[in-house]
Amino acid sequence: MEHSETVQEAANRMWPDVSYDTALPQGWVNTAIKQGFDPRGQVVWGYPKHCCLGIPLPLTPEAQVYLVSGADHWRS
Repeated sequence: MEHSETVQEAANRMWPDVSYDTALPQGWVNTAIKQGFDPRGQVVWGYPKHCCLGIPLPLTPEAQVYLVSGADHWRS
């Protein structure tokens, strides 16, 4: 995510073919924050084809690292 971009602009650039919501599930946000990562402004909730519940989509390198390296953590 570039410094002058909004969350929506970054999501449109990085995930152009995926429907998304900038509102994140509060329970997921709470868990991430307890683990030391604040996803607000760094993650959108995406709905790729055939995915009705949605998944977190990273917008920053930090979010990518959290989502990939902490995958077991954010599921709990």
